[in-house]
Amino acid sequence: MFQKIETSLDKKNRSKKPPGSAGRNKFEEPSSPFLPPPIVAWRDALKNVVVRPEPDNSINHHDRGYVFPDPGLFFGISTPEGQAKFLYNWLKYRPALIYRLMHTGHNLNAKPLSSQIWRSMLHMPIDGLPLSPHPHQTSPTLAVPALSAPLSSTQNGSGPTLSRNSSGPERTKSAKRLEVIQSLLQNCLNLDGVQINDNPTNEIFWQDRQLSAGELPEQLVAQEILWELFELNFRFEFMALDSRMDTAAAVPTDHVYRDDLLLRCFPGNISGSILITWKEFAHQGLEASRWQDRAPSIVAVKNIVRMWPGFDQVKEGCSEVDLDKDVEAYLESEIDAMELAIATFYTQTFYNTFGRAAVIPRRLAPKSEQPAAE
Repeated sequence: MFQKIETSLDKKNRSKKPPGSAGRNKFEEPSSPFLPPPIVAWRDALKNVVVRPEPDNSINHHDRGYVFPDPGLFFGISTPEGQAKFLYNWLKYRPALIYRLMHTGHNLNAKPLSSQIWRSMLHMPIDGLPLSPHPHQTSPTLAVPALSAPLSSTQNGSGPTLSRNSSGPERTKSAKRLEVIQSLLQNCLNLDGVQINDNPTNEIFWQDRQLSAGELPEQLVAQEILWELFELNFRFEFMALDSRMDTAAAVPTDHVYRDDLLLRCFPGNISGSILITWKEFAHQGLEASRWQDRAPSIVAVKNIVRMWPGFDQVKEGCSEVDLDKDVEAYLESEIDAMELAIATFYTQTFYNTFGRAAVIPRRLAPKSEQPAAE
C-alpha cells in the first residue's frame, strides 16, 4: 500500500541517510571521473529524500534489489584493474541481461537481485562461469542444487572460484550468490535469440570501440557505458513504481493508455519499448540541456505521476504552476519548478515504496559541449 511521506521527520534525517552496500550513501552524489554528469533537479531531489530512522520491515526484501547492476557499484572500486573488470563483465553479459527484460512475459516479472549478488557477478573472473552455449539446453552441472561448494578467492585475486573440498552444509553466502548468478545467466541463454559475448581474446566491444579486459576505457567511453546503465535502471524502476501505484489507485487505468503515456516520457521508443536506449538519447528528453527540449518529457512524466496517490505533493511543490496547460505554453521558470517538484515526489515515493534510494537519470553532454581532444 502506498505510504505517505513522513513529514514528521525533521531535516536532520536528511543528512543521516542509511549507508548502502560497502557503507555507501546511495542518496549522495558519488565522486568519480567516470560518473555521467548529473541532472541537477534529480540530484537535489534524491539528496533531500526524508528517510525513516529505522528500516520498514513491511517492505519485501526483493523490492530493495535491482534488475540491472547498481551503477554505484562501479564507483567503489579502488584499483583501475578492478574497475576495468567490472566494466568488462557488465558489457559481456549486458545483451543477455537486457534481453531477458524484453522477452515476452518477463518485463516487470523479472526478479530484482541484491547489490551483493550483482557485485559478485561483476567481480567474476574474466573467463566467467561455464555455461551451456545452446539455447534451451541446460547442462546438468549448472543446476542450482549442484552448486553446493562454497567460493574461495583465487591467489591472484581474479575473482570467485568454486572450492572442490567443501560440502553442501558448509556453503557460504558467496556460494549462494554464485548459484543465483549462474542460474540467471543460464536462464538468459535459454531465451531465443540470446548470446553471451564470450570472446576468448578477452576483448569486447562497446558501440564501435574494442575494449580490453585489463584496461580502462577513456573517460568519455566509460561515461557512456555507465550512462546507459543508469538509464536502464531508471526506466525499469519508473515502470515498476508506476505499476505499483496503479495497483494502489482506487481506479486502475487502462493498460494500453498507460503504456502509451509511458512511451512519451522517453526519447527513441524503438520497437515500442522504453528499455532500448542509445547514447544519442543521453542529451534528449529529461537529459536535454535546454529547458525547451526537456519540457515535453517533463510534462509527459507529469501526466503519469498525476495518476499516483499523493500527487497533491507535486501541486504543492509548484503551486504557482498551472499543470493543465499545453507544453508550448509554459515558461522556463514553470518547467524548472515542475521538474523539481516531480523529481522530489518521485524519489520520495520510490523510497517509501521500495525502501531504498532510486536510481536517477543522468545525462551526457552532446559533442558540441564536450572538451576538445588534446
